[in-house]
Amino acid sequence: MNSPRSNRSPTPWPGRFAALVGAITVLSAIAPPHPWEQFLQHLATPLVLGGLWLGGRRGWISGPAAAGVAVFFLLHAVAARFLYSTVPGGEHLTWFSLGGPEGRNHFDRLVHFCSGLLLAPIASELASRFGGMKTAWATGFGVCLLLAIAAVYEVFEWSLTAILNPAYADRYNGLQGDEWDAQKDMFLAGLGALLALPASVALARRTGSDRVARPAAPS
Repeated sequence: MNSPRSNRSPTPWPGRFAALVGAITVLSAIAPPHPWEQFLQHLATPLVLGGLWLGGRRGWISGPAAAGVAVFFLLHAVAARFLYSTVPGGEHLTWFSLGGPEGRNHFDRLVHFCSGLLLAPIASELASRFGGMKTAWATGFGVCLLLAIAAVYEVFEWSLTAILNPAYADRYNGLQGDEWDAQKDMFLAGLGALLALPASVALARRTGSDRVARPAAPS
């Protein structure tokens, strides 16, 4: 018996978004001021873009969900170029400071917030499609998954401080003198995921309706 996911038609938008982000990421790596640290920032980027392209080819990822991933990784490409802590104008994003040290560059906080806002919807869509979850469960899963990813990422950053040269580690982590940086980053990711609930609900509901409307054909 065919699975419901195999009845989806391919959609070109995830592949197009992946190509756009890939091209801008390559351009951002031309004559980088911090090549090693920028390379570390992009370790997962090829895997994500490959997954986006494959998801579009298989009809697993919708255009709106892929757009959220693309916007997030475009922000990440800009931030990785400047190692987050020196992005021009980031010091003016004071709404995201959460009481950080004076003069801190807050662009990294914006990106953590956007990780929840832009990636929770695709997590909910995939939970509905692959996990067969109902809308409420799928959207709740999306929020929990983004919180878990935020926590794992902070642990990963911390582990690098024990492996890398301290100067490299400090530039990569971007603490900028804020001892509560990790907790604030996770809070903003969770806040973004909560604010994305309407989009998450819409994508999970549409995926669930499509799954019901396209019953698997008997083998």
